[in-house]
Amino acid sequence: MADELPLVWTTGTEHALCGFVMRIKMNAISTRKWVLLLGFSCAVLLVAAQEAKATPFPIPGISLSIGDGHELGQVAPAVPEGDADITQYVNFMINLSLGGSGQVIIGSHKNLVTRSMNDFGQLPSPAVLALRGTARR
Repeated sequence: MADELPLVWTTGTEHALCGFVMRIKMNAISTRKWVLLLGFSCAVLLVAAQEAKATPFPIPGISLSIGDGHELGQVAPAVPEGDADITQYVNFMINLSLGGSGQVIIGSHKNLVTRSMNDFGQLPSPAVLALRGTARR
């Protein structure tokens, strides 16, 4: 360490022991300064956080209903209803032409899948079910 003063000792053991004690004292002082600085920084952040304000931004409302311009299609009778089944229905609808229909057979269930006339442009395929919500009444 460049900050240490050169010490002259008669034996190596005394020199090593004294150097070790000096380093501990210097590290203790440095640690105390570091803790004090860290505590001061936390206090400043806490004061600044109490003065923080959020600006609300309006979220555009989307009203969804059956048969509206956001509908891809319908499945009748829509049995079964698991996530994998819903994904299969949507992927089938994506491949249908506008207004087209076809049957999706899952197990012993025959489901009529009908594509709406809403044109969404080129849709990505295969679809992946990300979120599944419930309707509010």
